[in-house]
Amino acid sequence: MDNKFLRNPLLLLYSPLNEPAFPTDHPYRSRRENGNKDIKITFTHMILHITTHKEWDKALLKGNYTSPSLKSEGFIHCSTLKQTVDTANIFFKGQTGLVLLCIDENKLKSECKYEDPSVGGQHDPNVGKLFPHIYGPINISAVIKIVNFPSNENGLFNLPKELINPN
Repeated sequence: MDNKFLRNPLLLLYSPLNEPAFPTDHPYRSRRENGNKDIKITFTHMILHITTHKEWDKALLKGNYTSPSLKSEGFIHCSTLKQTVDTANIFFKGQTGLVLLCIDENKLKSECKYEDPSVGGQHDPNVGKLFPHIYGPINISAVIKIVNFPSNENGLFNLPKELINPN
C-alpha cells in the first residue's frame, strides 16, 4: 500500500483504483465531489425514520413520503443512527411491519433541523439531546436504503446488522 494511504486515513475509504470501499447502495458510502480528479471525500449524512411497509409503498406511488406528524406538528420525526433504537423502544414497542428509511440529509428538498424532542417518552441522555426534524415531505430520491426493522420476541428493537457492520 502506498504511504499516502497511511498518512491520510480518509484515503483508505478508496482503493488505489478509486473504487468506493463500501457498495454504492450502502448508507455509509462516500461520494466523490467534482468528478474523478478531485480527491475530496464527503460522507453522506444519514438520518433515519421509522415507518411501516404500507406507508412506504404509498410514498413510492405518490412520489414523496409524509407522516401524520407533518400535518399535526409541522415536521417529520427522525433519529440519528445512535437514537433510532431508543426511539423505537419508546414509541414503537411490539409493533410489526416496520422499516427504517435511511435518508441522506444532503439530498432532502425539505429543511431539516436538529431540535429538542417534541413529544413524550424519556430518551436515554446518552443518545444525544437534539433530534432531526424534517419540515416538509421527504423526497424519494433522498431515501438511500430501506431496512426491515423487526422487533424481537419481547417487542423490543435492536439495530439491524446491515447498519452496524459497514461491510
